[in-house]
This record gives sequence, structure tokens and C-alpha cells, in this order.
Amino acid sequence: VSNDVPMALSKLIGKTPADAQAKLGEPTGKGMARNSCLRYLPKRTWFECKYALQRYEDPTRTYKAITLFFEDGVSTGASFEGIPGEGAFDPLAALAHIGLTLPGKPKESSPKDNVKVWSWFNGEARLLFGGLQYRVEVSVVDDAWENSKVELVLNHPLSAAQQAKVKPTKSASE
Repeated sequence: VSNDVPMALSKLIGKTPADAQAKLGEPTGKGMARNSCLRYLPKRTWFECKYALQRYEDPTRTYKAITLFFEDGVSTGASFEGIPGEGAFDPLAALAHIGLTLPGKPKESSPKDNVKVWSWFNGEARLLFGGLQYRVEVSVVDDAWENSKVELVLNHPLSAAQQAKVKPTKSASE
């Protein structure tokens, strides 16, 4: 993780909403809040927590927008929309633009004809930030830099307190 980028992750992740928001521009909408969080460890697990997300203007004018994800009053993830770049879209260059270099090869998918997604799960990303594990996803629509997004999502194993708040999920047969 590099801090030598327009909006360093260290300014945004692991912060209170007030501290993180002080680094960003105005909110671009109402945001979203719910009383549950999600992790993939390795299967989808919901647990009770105070989750919120808010999309902001980028004061550096580097990105179209920056979205922060919060769990229980701490910023635990971010997405950067509209990564600047020239030529053919390159997911590794997009990562480098936000200060990330990841080992290995990502899982590639194309959920729609004009959409490409590169995913690094915890083991592939090997990304520890503030002592917590993250998964990383890069996506692009129509291979256009202005339609790209890099997302860093907390995917750390649940603490004992969080495990006690796991929400049961309904099976497909219910």
C-alpha cells in the first residue's frame, strides 16, 4: 500500500466518520444504512452491526467519486470510481493509481457482455491494512477508464463478539 497517491487509503480506512469525511468533498446523495454487515469467509455470512455507506465528491478531482463503507462507526472499505488512465484499460494500473500492488493473478469474470471484473479474495490479495484482511475488486464497463472502479472491502475473520451476532440465513428449500 502506497501513500504516494492523490487520495491515500491511510487517510480513509480505519477512521471515524468525522475523520474520514474531513478528507473528502460533499456527499453526493443520501447514502445507505442498515443493521447488518456481510463477510465472505469463505461463505457468505451476515452478522448484526451498524453498517453505512456514503458516496462523496473527490476534493482532489482525481476520481468521479469515492465511496466509504462503515462498520460500527469505523471506515472499513472504500471504492474509487472513474480511475484516470490512458489507452487500454489495465486493472493493475488502476490498482496502482489508488496505491495498491497485489500479488498473483485475480479471478476474472464478465457478468455482462460489456463488463469485466477482476477479483482478489483474501488469499490472493494478501492485503493486510491496519492488521485486517481485505478483498479487492476492479471493474470496468465498455473498457473505458472513466467507467472503472476499484473497491477495497473488509473481509477479516469475525471476532468472537461478531460471531455471537451471526444472523441465520434461510436455505433455498425454506
